Amino acid sequence: MLSRRSALKDVFLLILTIGSLFTFMLGSRPLSAPDEGRYTEIPREMVASGDFITPRLNGVKYFEKPPLMYWLTSSSIKAFGVNEWALRFWPAFLGLLTCLMVYGTGRLLYGRRAGLLGSGILATSLLFYAHTRILILDMAVSTFIVGSLFNFLLATRERAPSYQRFYLFLFFLCAALAVLTKGLIGAVLPGASILLWCCLRQDWRSLKLAFKHWGIEIFFLIAVPWHIAVSLKNPEFFQFYFIHEHFERFLTTTHSRYQPVWFFIPILLLGLFPWTGLFLRTLSSTFRSLRRSLDREREAFFLLLSAGVIFLFYSLSSSKLIPYILPVFPLVSVLMGRTLDDLFDSRHPTPWLSFILMACVLGLGIPVALWHQNLFMNTALQPYWITLIVALLMGSVYVFWKRYDMRHTFGGIMITSLVVLVTLNSAWPLLDHRSVKNLALEINRLKQPGDKIVAFGRYYQDLPPYVGEKIIVTDWKGELEFGMSIEDTSSWMMTRQEFAALAQKEGRFFIVTRKEFLDDLNLLGLYRTEILSQSHNDVLLKAETSS
Repeated sequence: MLSRRSALKDVFLLILTIGSLFTFMLGSRPLSAPDEGRYTEIPREMVASGDFITPRLNGVKYFEKPPLMYWLTSSSIKAFGVNEWALRFWPAFLGLLTCLMVYGTGRLLYGRRAGLLGSGILATSLLFYAHTRILILDMAVSTFIVGSLFNFLLATRERAPSYQRFYLFLFFLCAALAVLTKGLIGAVLPGASILLWCCLRQDWRSLKLAFKHWGIEIFFLIAVPWHIAVSLKNPEFFQFYFIHEHFERFLTTTHSRYQPVWFFIPILLLGLFPWTGLFLRTLSSTFRSLRRSLDREREAFFLLLSAGVIFLFYSLSSSKLIPYILPVFPLVSVLMGRTLDDLFDSRHPTPWLSFILMACVLGLGIPVALWHQNLFMNTALQPYWITLIVALLMGSVYVFWKRYDMRHTFGGIMITSLVVLVTLNSAWPLLDHRSVKNLALEINRLKQPGDKIVAFGRYYQDLPPYVGEKIIVTDWKGELEFGMSIEDTSSWMMTRQEFAALAQKEGRFFIVTRKEFLDDLNLLGLYRTEILSQSHNDVLLKAETSS
């Protein structure tokens, strides 16, 4: 009973602290283009049309991803409209849920303090924190992949049948939800990790747990119905979704996302900042323990092996993007929590020396990077980068001063991390100039029934969500090329010549385009054009074809 009360108290504390961190200033910036615009527009069109089976982007069939995150985001849109805070609620919530899973798993495996430390480490890791604030699919799939792995591991340790069934139910549930979030990797990555772990240990009893007939039925009951429904409505779905989006994405460079095999190594090391040194020490100590006995370190072996399988899978893939390795972070955070717990009462300075080195390099490198990008003299940015430099350098000095006092150094690094994360989040809108929200709001203010909205020369992913409707797009196909090839979309996805012909008819057009495309637009001979507003790179014009 005391243990349960302690756990509930810890969970409440983590929800309060980490939840506050993840939701602070969550809606302070416009939707990022292209990703947040895309993953808002698809759910917005689902809500508007009532069709939650066939995903569409600007009215064009879009089969690249499954629908779970679209459905979750649709609930936010239904409740609050296109509201940045509400739209980003789900990544923040799922990030918090992952931190709670790290706490729960760490506590059950290695003790209460290890669980708390692991959860705090994950929440303040640079890359993980950043993805709690972005509406993309990777936080969701990471949560469910990690949830399936954690629950399978806990099931293998449980001797009470009722508790084991509970963990296995969560294992199959999370695997199915991962598949509904981002496709087959939701089952492949946990399955490969479990199979390899069991084979290397010759633990066939644990392997049998992954094939419980009732669990497989739950998995298929959750994961399969949408795939059947969308295939029945769209015969072209199977080839594009399974062959093009799964196998060709992994085996070929067709998606133009090729990076060298070592691409994720610096991403992992920088993404774990300020805990990179602790991670390296954790790897070293865990490998030493595994050499002594795999049986005594079966849980650590599972976590490290699972992280390695995910890391290697994406490193060997021909398609690489930074968020792909996000599931690695919760897995290693459990082990890092254990390592820090073991060191917490010691006077060992080793894990923090790399923090001092990285903090100093980053602190000195920030002004160099800003100078290189011609941002050093930007008065709006100066308070933020000065704060970053001061926090990093003062944190380094404090940690060096207290390097033999583990509790104080941990506190110093945690405070430094919080200042850095909040400062970076505050400066984010000043560094990302791709949004056309201000132009969209101007359109909303002036638009009348019958007016048409045009993206000239490119597709602005965040324009349709903010204006609340499908727009005319000229001279652009991109990721919509497949959908445009299977349906007639020529009335709104058109060439410049087709748009010029349309513009000869009576009506009024609001046109958003790049500043460098203005000369091309003028060649179309539109009648009565007027520049209404500008953003960093883009311009809004009004064109009227009637006198």
